[in-house]
Amino acid sequence: MAESAHVVLKAVAFRLLGHLDLYEDRMTVLVDDPNVSNLVEVSALMDVMRAEAASIPQLTGLWVSFLISHTEIVRTLVIGSRPEASVFDQLEPHTALLLDLESRCLEIATGRRGPL
Repeated sequence: MAESAHVVLKAVAFRLLGHLDLYEDRMTVLVDDPNVSNLVEVSALMDVMRAEAASIPQLTGLWVSFLISHTEIVRTLVIGSRPEASVFDQLEPHTALLLDLESRCLEIATGRRGPL
């Protein structure tokens, strides 16, 4: 990979890391109060993150899992399509995916593995 492309990839990973942090905060608000305004805000943030994640090939599989998990939570909150499943049961694995994405973004952005 050319040096300039590597620098861009690191910058996008760092930007995605910040958006993932914001997503975590906004999802907490949405879970506490699943109204249209909160849903629109989280959906707009997901659109931004989707574009960023799409430009980082190393995240493809993890991003798809995260996106599916997000969609299932929103469906449960808004549509109630899975009444047998509590949204809180879905949050634990979703949070684990979020933490994995944050970790991978940090690795890509810093070039380091593991805790800083």
